[in-house]
Amino acid sequence: ILDSPQVTEAPEASDTGSFRDARGAYQRHVFGEGSKYNKTYVNLVYTHKGHSRSGDLHACEQVNHLVWGRAKLTRLIHGEETETLLRAGETVKIAPHVPHLYYFVEDTLMTEVWQHPGTHKPCPFKAWYFQPFRDRIAAESVERTDVKSGGDVETAAFDAD
Repeated sequence: ILDSPQVTEAPEASDTGSFRDARGAYQRHVFGEGSKYNKTYVNLVYTHKGHSRSGDLHACEQVNHLVWGRAKLTRLIHGEETETLLRAGETVKIAPHVPHLYYFVEDTLMTEVWQHPGTHKPCPFKAWYFQPFRDRIAAESVERTDVKSGGDVETAAFDAD
């Protein structure tokens, strides 16, 4: 799929940082020391109802856990779109190189981790955009505000209200 004209390399993500946008808030936490191959990246992602995230694919397995809320996950598998409704408490694994898109049915708090399939060993974050899914995300919703290093986003960003 990486050879597809619909796939473009995403900008490299920093080890630390957080931001808010119209969709909600995003915090990146990094555990471990040394090279990026020895670190575990854990994202805490809060998204308002009615917004979408992702529209990408990764070199490693992505594991998401919904802490609370509901989200519809669309994946492109063997050229066909499949949809799965996820609820609070559920965990999903997205295989390497599978384009995916989340649409949030309710305000949702979700975690993200990347690992080598079947090993649970950390995998460095790397992403490519899948344009047909990326186009479903409103451009104005991804304009970042309150960008900070070190993972500091006001905790109010995660309030369910």
